[in-house]
Amino acid sequence: MGSTFTGLNIGLSGLNLYQTAINTTSHNIANTDTEGYTRQQTVYKAANALKVNARYGMAGQGVKLEYVKQIRDSYYDVKYRDSNSRLGEYKTTNEKLLELENYFNEITSESGFNAIYTEFNNALVELTSDPSNETRRTQAVSHANSFTTLINELATNLNISQSSVNDEIGIKISEINSISEQLFTLNKEITNIEIRGLKANDLRDQRNLLLDQLSAIANIDVKEDAIYTKDGMKTNATTCSVSINGHLLVDNTNCNTMKVVPRDEKVNQTDAEGLYDVYFVAQDGTLGTEFDLNSSSLRGELKGLMSIRDGNNAKGFDGNITALETDASGNITSATIKTSENFRISDLTLPATGKVQLAGTEFYYDSFEAEYDADGNILSVKFNNLQVKNKNGVLEPGDGAGFVKIGTPAQVSEDVNYKGIPYYMSQLTEFARAFSEKLNTIHTSGVDLNFEEGMDLFGTEDADGNFYAFKDFLGAANAAFEGGASSYTFSSTTDASYYQITCNNWQVNKEIYYDVDKFVVSTKEELSQGVEQRSILDKMISTCTDTKLFNKGTANQFLESLIGEMSIDCQSAEDFEIYQKDITNAIENQRLSISGVDANEEGLELVKLQRGYNLNSKVISVINEVLNKLINETGL
Repeated sequence: MGSTFTGLNIGLSGLNLYQTAINTTSHNIANTDTEGYTRQQTVYKAANALKVNARYGMAGQGVKLEYVKQIRDSYYDVKYRDSNSRLGEYKTTNEKLLELENYFNEITSESGFNAIYTEFNNALVELTSDPSNETRRTQAVSHANSFTTLINELATNLNISQSSVNDEIGIKISEINSISEQLFTLNKEITNIEIRGLKANDLRDQRNLLLDQLSAIANIDVKEDAIYTKDGMKTNATTCSVSINGHLLVDNTNCNTMKVVPRDEKVNQTDAEGLYDVYFVAQDGTLGTEFDLNSSSLRGELKGLMSIRDGNNAKGFDGNITALETDASGNITSATIKTSENFRISDLTLPATGKVQLAGTEFYYDSFEAEYDADGNILSVKFNNLQVKNKNGVLEPGDGAGFVKIGTPAQVSEDVNYKGIPYYMSQLTEFARAFSEKLNTIHTSGVDLNFEEGMDLFGTEDADGNFYAFKDFLGAANAAFEGGASSYTFSSTTDASYYQITCNNWQVNKEIYYDVDKFVVSTKEELSQGVEQRSILDKMISTCTDTKLFNKGTANQFLESLIGEMSIDCQSAEDFEIYQKDITNAIENQRLSISGVDANEEGLELVKLQRGYNLNSKVISVINEVLNKLINETGL
C-alpha cells in the first residue's frame, strides 16, 4: 500500500508545478514587449502511478513537470524570413533610387540642363545676327561649356553614390560576419544545455532574432537536425545550420566568414574605383569561393545594393570566341569575341583595360580593339595581351589548359537586370558621344575666323592632357568605308574614337574655349565673302533642335525621357516596398498570434494558476490536520 505521507507528496508535486507555471507566466508578462521573445508554456503530465495490493489497482502520485516549451511555429518563421528578405531588397532599392532621382531632378530645375541647353541654343541664335561678335561668340562657347560641366557633375554625383552603395555592401558583409559569429556561439551554448535534456528557450529566442535580422540582409535557409549518441540514441539536442543564398554560413562546428576585396579593374567604363567583390574566407585565411552578388536567387538588402551599384539593364558584354592567338609556348595572347548583344560605339562601355572570362576562366587584358561597320555597329572585340593571375596574385601567361576554344562563351560584364547607376551612366555617355559626333561633324566642315580648318568642338583629353583629334580618326574611317572597306577598327587605349568620351570627362575643346575666334560659323567660301554668311552655324542650330538627333527625339527630349524612366523606376520600387511591407506585416502578425505574449491572456492564466496553487496548498493543509490528529491526538 502507499505511504502514509503520499498525500503530502502529491500536494507538494502540485505546488511545485504551479509554482513553476506561475514563474513561467511571470516571465512571459515581463517580456511582453521584448523583441524576439517567444511565449513559453509548462508541459506536464500525471506522475507514474504506484502499484498497491488493493482492488483499485494503482494509486496516483500527483503531477510531473516535463519541461517548459516555446509556443512557436517554424512554418511562419520560414515564411517571415523569406518575405523579410524581399522587403529588405525593395526597401533598399527604393531608398537609393530616390537619392538618384534627386540628382536627375536638377536637370529640370531653373539652373539645370534644360535651362542651360536652352541658353546654349539661344546664344547660337543670337550669334546669327553678328557672327563675328566676340562677346556673342564667348557666350555661345561658355554655355556649351556649362552644358558639358553639368553632365560631368551629374556623373560625379552618380559615381559618389556608387561608391557609397559599395561601402554599404562592405558594411552588410561585416554585419553578416558579426551575426554568424554570434550564431556560432549560441549554437554551442544551446547544444551544451539541451544535450543534458534541458531546454534553452531564451537562448533560442536570441538565435531566432539574429536569424530574422540576417534574413533582411540576404535570403537564408535554416535547418535543424537531431543529434544522436554513439549508440544511435536520439538526444533532445539539435544542430542548427544556416546557409546564405545556398552557401553554408554557420553550423555547430563551422563559422564561415566573408570578405570584401576591392577590384583592381573596372567592370564598366564609368565605374567608380575599387568596387567590391565578395569572397568566403577559407580556414587557412586565404580567399575561397566567390559569393555571387548577381545570383538570380539572391534577395535582401545585399541584392538591392548590388542592383543599384551594378545594374546595367541586362546589357552586359558577352558572346562567343571567334579567334584565338597564342605565343610559341601555346599561351593565349589574344581572343576575339563576337557579341551576343547589338552594341554601337556610342553605347559601348567596356573598360579600356580589365578582365574577360574565357570559358569561365578570368584573363586580364591591357587593351582591346573593336571592329565596327559603317553604321557604327560593333562586329567583334579583340582583347589583347591576355594574362592570368597565379595564387600570389601576379599576372603571368595563361595557356587555357585546352578548354578555351573557338565557339566557347566569353564575358566581361554580367547581365544585371536592373536600371542601376551603370545604366544611367551609360545613357549619359551615349548622349555625350552622339551629340559630340553630330556637332563636331558640322563644326569641322568649316573654317574659323583665321581661315583655319575647324577643330572638334566637343570631346575629351588623353592621359597627357591633349585633346583627342576625333576629326582625323573619323576622317580616316570614313575614307576607308568610302574605299569599299566593310569594317574599321579602333583601339581602346590609343585611337581617337568617340569611345574615349564618357559622361565623366566630356568637355568643350579648351583651344576654342580660350580663343573664341576658333569657333566655326561659316565655310571657307562664305568667310571669303563675309562672315555674315553662316551656314555652319545654321546647321548647328538646326541639329540642336532636330527631333531625329536621338532615337528619343531632341537632346532635351532624350534627357527628359531618362528622367521619366527614373521616375517610373522610383514609383515601381516604392510600390513594391509598400506591397511587400504589407505582406511581411501580415505574416508577422500571424506569427505573433502564436508566439507573441498577450498580457490579458497571461493575466487570466495567472489567476487560474493562483487558484490551482491555493487548492494544492489547501490539500497539504488538510492532510497536515489529518496526520496531526492521527499522530498526536490518537491515543493507544
